[in-house]
Amino acid sequence: MSSEKVRDAGKTVWYTGIVVFGFLATGALLFAVIKELLWSESPQSVYSDALKKCTEYSRIKDLLGEPITGFCDGSGRRGRTNLRHNLYVKDGVEHLQIRFYIKGIRNQATVNAVMEKRNGKFEYKYLVAETENYPKEKIFIIDSRKHEMSLQEF
Repeated sequence: MSSEKVRDAGKTVWYTGIVVFGFLATGALLFAVIKELLWSESPQSVYSDALKKCTEYSRIKDLLGEPITGFCDGSGRRGRTNLRHNLYVKDGVEHLQIRFYIKGIRNQATVNAVMEKRNGKFEYKYLVAETENYPKEKIFIIDSRKHEMSLQEF
């Protein structure tokens, strides 16, 4: 009779371990998804913010026409979800670079954004859209780069 108790206790411990592992795996998966969607510094969050800034900018509305839609990459079926981004460190400062595309009824544009981490938070260095069709035009939505002019440029 005691061997049955040991066997039953072993089964109980085994099944409890499987259930606990399942809960931990589900929790880790939910954490990863929520972090990607809600974390303000994730490439997807930066894309959403940059797309909003582009669609609200009056010059973009004039050139592209409304409604304006955004997509990440124009190639293939996964083109709307495959965001091109690059994290890199330059001069000891962390940078995030993204590229995506916007399209209106009259034209479409390629959008490039570069952000740099200042005081522990990513801030736009620049956000620029370049129209695809003739005449090509660059529209700077945000430009906080330091423009240093030499004496020769005067």
